[in-house]
Amino acid sequence: MNRGSASGPTGPESRSLAAVVSDLAARGCRRLLVTGSGRGAGTSSVVTQAGRGLARGTGESVLLVDADPRNPTLRQAFGLDTRRGVSELLDEVFLLDPAGEDPLQFGLGDWLTLLRAQRRTGELEVSEEGRAWTLRVVKGSIHSISGPADDGSKRLGEILVEQGRLTGAQNEEAVRIHQESGRPLGDVVRAMGWAGPEDLRQALSAQVRQRLSSLVALRLPTGRFTELAEAHRPASGGRGVAASDGVIDGLVFGPMHEYFKRPYLASQIPSYFSDTDLPNLKVLTAGRRETDLLGPREREAFALLLDHLGRIFDLVLIDAPAVARGGTAAALAGLADGVLLVVRSNGAEAPAVRQAIEELRRSDANLLGLVLNEVESGGVEEIPWEALTHGHTT
Repeated sequence: MNRGSASGPTGPESRSLAAVVSDLAARGCRRLLVTGSGRGAGTSSVVTQAGRGLARGTGESVLLVDADPRNPTLRQAFGLDTRRGVSELLDEVFLLDPAGEDPLQFGLGDWLTLLRAQRRTGELEVSEEGRAWTLRVVKGSIHSISGPADDGSKRLGEILVEQGRLTGAQNEEAVRIHQESGRPLGDVVRAMGWAGPEDLRQALSAQVRQRLSSLVALRLPTGRFTELAEAHRPASGGRGVAASDGVIDGLVFGPMHEYFKRPYLASQIPSYFSDTDLPNLKVLTAGRRETDLLGPREREAFALLLDHLGRIFDLVLIDAPAVARGGTAAALAGLADGVLLVVRSNGAEAPAVRQAIEELRRSDANLLGLVLNEVESGGVEEIPWEALTHGHTT
């Protein structure tokens, strides 16, 4: 791809690159991280050209994110002034202390996202009209939910009976042992050999869905978070469900994600976007200061940010620094739907490219292919990944 002016007309090269990215998006890769095999590979050029081509050619909404904290260039490519970007967004939105803010501005989805981003431990009490639910959070992960007895959720044994995993008599016996010994009912039925781990996982998932559905149905709940020092303190009050294997998190940040209201995030995040000359193309600059995206809190917050952005834009292109062992690109690669590796066709050495590939693989990245930058023919070549994994060179 020949380098072109970011503000100039869309040429054949950007349309070709846009077609490649559009095909990937159609296959479900809508959050693409673009990195290079070495410094100077031209990732910002690729991101800029692809974004412009997509915004012009398809009419889809596109966001370009500058995730290169040390050498950000997207701002210059679009002639944008220094303004709030990724660093300020993470600090001021995802990592702010919600305890010092007006709780009425947060929806349940806001609370869960912020507590996860900050890896907090404590209890989130959600109440409405005198009824209260308590969610126990351990390092940002939801471990249990308790609520009023009249919230409509069924006990674990009742669900196992409905699913044909227990008989009525077995459930009664398990409840008796549970009440006498204090052991969790799930442990009781497993010890008796009446239900296996997968049976319990499915029943627990159904129980959690019922409890979460009652929370989703709340119209104007009020949240209050209490920090706790004890990571394993049980949820207080009411009937509860507990899951330590990520079942609740998997539902909250998976199938039920869309149902949790996030008015705070929805109102705050767009204020950090920069406009371009194309109405459907926005830029999220790196911000005014260097951000350590390798820190556990910052990386978690950035992951949640990408998840949010992927739900409001048709395509998100992330401009990352070159691949380096233990570097930012490798750390962020697994957060995207896919990764494109940019290689300078007139200067890249095959060993450096292979090393970049191996580093990305170690990060569990979904490696999609190569983009050869500055190809003399003026086009963009998408090379199947196997071309470099079986000893071939560019």
